Amino acid sequence: VYARVDKPGTVDDAVVYLVRDLQMTLPLARMFLTGFPQQLERQVTSINYVEENVLFDVPTDHLAARSADVDMQLWITKAEQPLPRRIVLTYRNAEGHPQFWADLSDWDLSPKVAADSFSFISPPGAEQVPFLAPLRQKGSLPMPKGGPK
Repeated sequence: VYARVDKPGTVDDAVVYLVRDLQMTLPLARMFLTGFPQQLERQVTSINYVEENVLFDVPTDHLAARSADVDMQLWITKAEQPLPRRIVLTYRNAEGHPQFWADLSDWDLSPKVAADSFSFISPPGAEQVPFLAPLRQKGSLPMPKGGPK
């Protein structure tokens, strides 16, 4: 089974649609938004340098940051182009303080993506079903702030 909706637009439009309208939990979604650096700067209330570290044979700087709802740990590569190697998010206001971990590698900042890369062709015998998440009207709610959803 599969659910499908045509949604032309930008990556920003797609991320907002998935998180706000379909109520999907995408822990690193904001990283893909064009306004991410400015949003991060506004929301981070403190940041500290923890230590130099080696992660998967890659030298990194380990940072710890905090926002209103989320504690973040970031391991940034010590390279000409510093990029996140690991991100750990702790939702400290959620019951049980759940964590999300992501290890990132093989960054390609200039990908060559064909237009049909995001086209979906259902497999033989697959049945299309409607989305179960309630769809919200355009502009009804802002994109959720950090934390569990």
